Amino acid sequence: MPQGDPSPPPTLANRFTAFVIERFPFASAAAAAAFSAAGGATDGDQAAIEMLRGRMAPELRGRVAGLIPAGASETTPGVAAEDRVGSATKELLEACDGFLRRAALRASLTSDERREILRGMMLTRATDNRLKAFFAGGDVRYGEAAFQGKGFRSLGQEAIYAAGLRLRRGDTFRG
Repeated sequence: MPQGDPSPPPTLANRFTAFVIERFPFASAAAAAAFSAAGGATDGDQAAIEMLRGRMAPELRGRVAGLIPAGASETTPGVAAEDRVGSATKELLEACDGFLRRAALRASLTSDERREILRGMMLTRATDNRLKAFFAGGDVRYGEAAFQGKGFRSLGQEAIYAAGLRLRRGDTFRG
């Protein structure tokens, strides 16, 4: 079967909109408008995304402020509608900021760093597979007895491999 042209990768705006629709569908139109108004219509490098992060919260907060109907009563006994909307707005703002922070980190990775991450993830996965085979095959022993333990759970170890790559170092970041 012939393969067609691959579709272009989604833009930052497309990924942001999809993220908001998945997590906060009620605010998707407001979030997309805020993203555009904050200057996020074009993809950028890490610095551009960090600048967008700074402008995004006020834009989004202003747009979702009008979503609460006037005269709404308590949503749960003792919880005013304004408090519940405030809580949901805070959650939305934090989630959108987290998305943009992850996008900035993604944009900051060099090709060499991406290759190093992939190499490390593959090595970690191969090590996990071999350790699992040792445990499952009875190769791990204590004296004459095979050691089975409680099973070898080896899922996701490679996913945390790159976490240390972007750790901030120095006295400024120690708390």
